[in-house]
Amino acid sequence: MDTEKIVSWLVAKQGRKSRAHLVGGIGLLILSVPALVITYGVCCGLYGVIIASLASCLGILEGALVYTPVAGVVILILCFTAYRKANRDTLGDLSFSTGTASDKVVHIQAYVPGVGRIAGSTVNPLAPNSIHSMAKIVTTVLLIAPALSLNAINKLVKAWRVRTIAFADAARVIAFLDTRPHRVTYSQIMEAVPGIDPSRTFRDLGRVEGVLTLVTTRVGLSLNDRLRSELNRV
Repeated sequence: MDTEKIVSWLVAKQGRKSRAHLVGGIGLLILSVPALVITYGVCCGLYGVIIASLASCLGILEGALVYTPVAGVVILILCFTAYRKANRDTLGDLSFSTGTASDKVVHIQAYVPGVGRIAGSTVNPLAPNSIHSMAKIVTTVLLIAPALSLNAINKLVKAWRVRTIAFADAARVIAFLDTRPHRVTYSQIMEAVPGIDPSRTFRDLGRVEGVLTLVTTRVGLSLNDRLRSELNRV
């Protein structure tokens, strides 16, 4: 297969992938701006509530509220750190106690003259697991802004990386892999395609959709059926 045609095809393919990452990254970045503003306000509010509680219980000076803007920034930065270390499965595991003889949560609605409609449930908010679950919900809300921001940056970085691969070397390896129906080890690739920079080329190929890295026995590369079909049309 003509390597130059594969280079042109690969440049176009990676360009489309880069634009998709770019659009997604910009979209997430736009959404992250109001999320960051709201989260910052919540962080400042949490700091104010904590200081007000300590002031009434322990006699801490209410003058500490002057540092609310700085504290809000610090808490927001901690939210980013927490997002990087958070276990998503643990945050999604919620449980509540009803505080009744039945485990079924009963929702109650009623109309009180002079007050209006009221609603509630038999969930016990003071039960340990209820408190823990509510803390998880608050944490999840605080991590929305870091999630949007960091994922936006991640997509923008990917948009740049997929465009900066060594197209000529990657195309030579892809052309060779297309002639082999099964896995080809790294050593076999380097023998068949001399002159490539193994560390960069193999890393670049990992950014091409359809190039498979197989590690069950001997580490090697192969192409999936969809990529082979695309190459047949080049």
